[in-house]
Amino acid sequence: MKALSILITVLLISPLSFAERRDQGSKGQGGWLKKMELTEAQMNEIKSIRESSKESMQKKQGLLKKEKETLKVMIQGTSKNSAVKSQHKKVKKLKTEIMDLKFNNFLKIRSLIPPEKRKHLRLPKDKRRGKNSKRHKGKE
Repeated sequence: MKALSILITVLLISPLSFAERRDQGSKGQGGWLKKMELTEAQMNEIKSIRESSKESMQKKQGLLKKEKETLKVMIQGTSKNSAVKSQHKKVKKLKTEIMDLKFNNFLKIRSLIPPEKRKHLRLPKDKRRGKNSKRHKGKE
């Protein structure tokens, strides 16, 4: 009976904490823009910058996913080391292209923001889990 009440409690709390995280995530994306108190024209320009690279970004991310899967299959299979290395270079190149695209968008957006309001700017984040976690900090 006690286990059942614990299970019910967990099931009731989990959706709430998920909703809170989802709200924080949406706040996190545009939160820094709200802090800047930009004009509507500036906000529209930022939206335009993001939209202009959206298709290219999605294509590159889709391709990266496929190339990473290919690399995984090659690593687990019987591919020669030279082929695996070549595939790794493809993955690495795509990651660099994606990061460059994000950074170039960041610079375009930065140019729209007056210097006195730039204190809220943050570099584009790498979305991979654990990239900046405490677990990895001591290993640099």
